[in-house]
Amino acid sequence: MKTVKTATCCLALTVALTVATHLPAGAVTLGDVLREHGWANVIGTWVDADTGGEVVKITYAWRFPETVIEITSRSQERETVALMGLNAKTGEVGQFGANSRGGVHMAKWDVVEGDAVIGLAVVTEKGKEVNLEIRHHRVDEDTMVLSIGGPKPTTIRMVRVEPAKEPAQELARAPAQELQLQDAGIDPRMMGLIKAALSKRAGVKDEQMAEALAGIVKTVLGVQAQGEGFEMGAGLRTHLKEEVGLTDEQVGMVTGIARRLEWGKREAKRKKEGTFTEGDTVVYVETSVRNLDADGNLTVEEGELEKGFLGMLGQYEECHGVLLTLFDKNKDGAIGKDEGKAVRELVFSALEMMLYDQNRDGKVDDTEADQAWDSVAEQIERHNDGILRRFDRNKDGELSDDELKAGRARAGQRRGRGR
Repeated sequence: MKTVKTATCCLALTVALTVATHLPAGAVTLGDVLREHGWANVIGTWVDADTGGEVVKITYAWRFPETVIEITSRSQERETVALMGLNAKTGEVGQFGANSRGGVHMAKWDVVEGDAVIGLAVVTEKGKEVNLEIRHHRVDEDTMVLSIGGPKPTTIRMVRVEPAKEPAQELARAPAQELQLQDAGIDPRMMGLIKAALSKRAGVKDEQMAEALAGIVKTVLGVQAQGEGFEMGAGLRTHLKEEVGLTDEQVGMVTGIARRLEWGKREAKRKKEGTFTEGDTVVYVETSVRNLDADGNLTVEEGELEKGFLGMLGQYEECHGVLLTLFDKNKDGAIGKDEGKAVRELVFSALEMMLYDQNRDGKVDDTEADQAWDSVAEQIERHNDGILRRFDRNKDGELSDDELKAGRARAGQRRGRGR
């Protein structure tokens, strides 16, 4: 047993999942390399079969989906944490780790006859340098044999005790969700606002962020494909709640932010191309119209727009710097149901106004306000024109009672469909 304990101490210090040293054609992520060589199923928790984990227990988990794997191992003498990643320039997969006693290691991987072989350079807590080679042989989906070389070769049979989880496979294949969102037309500045809204204002933890963003990616793609009628699938909602640990309110923010991103992107595209249909105008500014249209005639007059716009500026400045205090009213460090509703409403309004707060001082100065006014007024003007073209049957430039009734009924139908 002494030989096994000695070997497994080294194992606990160094062992991790294995992949090819060189990047296969077409592979761009660590996840791609794993799948290429049949080792993607290593994600999960493994224990030595003889003692059920008393000698060694190892967990492989995605730290950043598709790009970085975190390996945590525990033996009778120490605990070890390591990170594994792909060098995109050289195509090599490397690993660096440290243990609870102060030892460190670096490693590179290769595949020999289907077995994953790791070459390790270890520096113990006493400064002693040790070189090791560990060969991983897969017996079946839930069993692998580790052969540890050295003066006293050791073989350990490892079995899986928890099923593999592949969150990135369902949610997003790309190496980084930020890149996916950028490809979808979301600029880096808006990306920063999204992450701030999720973390600082909604309480999404750092370790949950990648998958929360992956959920936004999936929802954006769904909205692009299906339009505003898209509803988050039960599988994605369950994953974000049960496996990632997001609350109902946080999952709601993922959906809401994604919709806002897609609608905003469409608006920007239409502005650039000069195309903006009547129906799209009504959908995009419907919320603003309901807030600004004091007399309920489906159009926004200049006085209504000015009063509502000044209110938006005041609300934004009032909210700046006190968001967390406002949200977490019971000071429990979490956001409850009522607080979550306030988060969504306030974050969405703040995100809109922050587009105009160019110097990020929490206020919209005169120049910024002029730019904001021009943008909002332009949207409302297009909305008014679209309403008249759509419902002003006699083309007299005004809506009669019957025309107004028809317009309100149509707007109610859209809201009933969740648009």
